[in-house]
Order: sequence, then C-alpha cells, then structure tokens
Amino acid sequence: MPHLLDVLATMGLDALGNHFAMNIPVFSQVGEVVNNLNMRVLSVSIPDKEISTYPITKRGRQMNRPSGVSEQSHDVSFTFRADKYWNCYNALVNWHNFIQNNSTMAMASDSGPEGRGGASEYRHDIEIWSISALDDDGTPNNIWTIKGAYPTTISGIEFAEDNGEPIEVDVTLDCMDIIYPTSAS
Repeated sequence: MPHLLDVLATMGLDALGNHFAMNIPVFSQVGEVVNNLNMRVLSVSIPDKEISTYPITKRGRQMNRPSGVSEQSHDVSFTFRADKYWNCYNALVNWHNFIQNNSTMAMASDSGPEGRGGASEYRHDIEIWSISALDDDGTPNNIWTIKGAYPTTISGIEFAEDNGEPIEVDVTLDCMDIIYPTSAS
C-alpha cells in the first residue's frame, strides 16, 4: 500500500494565494497608469458564491429550497501599494470623481453619454487571473470576470512621522455581476 504522502503527491499541486494577477483595462479615466496599478495590487477579495434559500415546513420537518431572489454580494475589494508620485491613487480618484464629483456634484451617466440608453460611461470589466493554472499556451484558465465594475470606496490615507512603511490603499468596487470560473473538465 502506498504511503499517504505518495498518494497526495499524485493529486497535483495546490492553488497558491500569491499566484494571481488583476487586469484593469485602460480607459479614459485611468489611462496608461493602470498598467502600473495592475502590478501594484497586493491582494484581491472576491465574495462568497451564494444561493439564497427559503424554508419549507411540512409535518414538523423543514428543508430549504433555492430562492428566486439572488442575494449574491457584488462588492469586490483590493489593496494596492501607492507609488511614490501617487499616479495609481490619482487615477482611481479621477475614476471615482468622474462617477460623482463631490465638489461639483456632477455625475456620469450609467445609461449612455446623454442618459438616453447605451453603455455606461464608468462601468468596466475587470479580470482576476489565477496564474498558477495556465493552459499549454500560457493563458490563464481560471478567470473571475468582474462585470460592470466601478469604485465605490477608496480608503483614507494616513501619514505619520514614525512610519516609514509603504502606504497601502484599499479599494471597494461594486459590480453588476461576477462570473466565477468553471471546471475545464
């Protein structure tokens, strides 16, 4: 009988939490600086995949059935390390201000450039890749697609005389949908 470790070794490698990449596309509010931002992302949090249920009771017994209403969270968050010249941070603030400018209270349209239908001016698809799971061509085969994402929160910044550590910024995105990867087999 083979040793337990020999059996485990034949089951393949583990997925590692540091083998990921975030891909925010280039668009007008963030520009080319987004390529730098993609490399500065330290962590990404994708919400649980959930199915809402409702109870059915019959003769003293209870069971749950899937509900017709989704309670799936649409909040995705990530943390990045700010660059020395604040280019990445400023790009995200520009995107956030484009959606709702707190100074002028101007808001971008979520329904075409004139608000008469069409693509949103500020929602963009973002991908999270598991780079430890690549196909033969080097393309990731486990991709979470965050559909119609935009930033709702950019964390505050704290400066302190006794802190020489890099500044980390937390960002929360809202989205229309999250496409979770499915098994290739």
